[in-house]
Amino acid sequence: MPSGPLTTSRRTIAWSLLLSGPFCAYLMDIPTLIANFPSPSATGYIEWAEGKVAILDRFHWLAFLDEVFRDVTVGFAPSAMGYDDVSRWMMGPFMGDVGVWFGVWLCEGGRERGAGFSPVVFALFAQLVGGGVMLPIYYGLFLLFTPAIGRKDGTQRRIDLGKAWIYLPLLFIFHYAPVAGMMYHPSFQSRHYWTWAWQLYSVRIWLAYEAIRFVIRYLPFRMPNIGKKLSYRASISLLLAPLIAISVGMWTYTLFYCPYPLRDVYFPHPLVEDTWEGRLRRILQFDYLFVNGSGLAWVLMLLREVRPGGTIKRAVAAVVATVLVGPAAALGVLWVWKESLVGGGEEEGNVVAEKRKVG
Repeated sequence: MPSGPLTTSRRTIAWSLLLSGPFCAYLMDIPTLIANFPSPSATGYIEWAEGKVAILDRFHWLAFLDEVFRDVTVGFAPSAMGYDDVSRWMMGPFMGDVGVWFGVWLCEGGRERGAGFSPVVFALFAQLVGGGVMLPIYYGLFLLFTPAIGRKDGTQRRIDLGKAWIYLPLLFIFHYAPVAGMMYHPSFQSRHYWTWAWQLYSVRIWLAYEAIRFVIRYLPFRMPNIGKKLSYRASISLLLAPLIAISVGMWTYTLFYCPYPLRDVYFPHPLVEDTWEGRLRRILQFDYLFVNGSGLAWVLMLLREVRPGGTIKRAVAAVVATVLVGPAAALGVLWVWKESLVGGGEEEGNVVAEKRKVG
């Protein structure tokens, strides 16, 4: 049940987000893609005009995971292999953006009395049915069931920085490294392998974190308290800075070097010819729009609760930031701004992180 009464604005945004997830699923229309076009996995190969890659039969230790994710990995082939170049220009930045919003999720999950549901589970299902479907639902449930910042005491207002700093390297190992291999490895077969390796990234991050927590808790080993001499504001900014920088860099590169109009790259168009690649591109474009639109609506709502007033100005600023640095980077910057207000400035530093043990 929600903790305390919900404001009208929070309830309205929450239900709008919850409904937008199924609406995205309707627009993506994945069942029609499945019904009209047999998956390339049925042949055992990903084939296009200039190449051919054998689809891996086994990757995980559990056979049912291979069955579940085989068609998912094939769905990344047009952009990863580059035979749909328009999708490739969108998916490069999009995959980089995932690190920002999932990093923010992990941080929010580390707040005392934070999200009462697992970011790992929602990220996992986002890989299966689409982020545009699952992320708005996550944000809507967050607003419905997570107490507003104003109803938390000083300890509950701040995230656990000890946890957050452990998550950062795990994001690079289990998300960014496989994505780099998936999109940019010179070997097409290796790109396919790294596409498999990226699946379940959220679960791998969680398992690695639990292993580190076990080491810290039960073995004579202690992690250095990174950032303990920094203020809460500075530590949060430093934590998100590399994730935001990657997103900004990829967005900026796309703005300057993409040979296609951005409206063709990011916005769905009616199908001139009904093909597997064309439908898949539209699915990914709807996915992109709903992932980023819902994230910005969510973070603006949180920022409004921390500092009431100026909603229109912040919304305009979010739009401008989205154009200049990209939507995920805009979300990251707005979230860091919100946390700097939550932390109460420079005076208390990282008192909470110093007093807690990880886990």
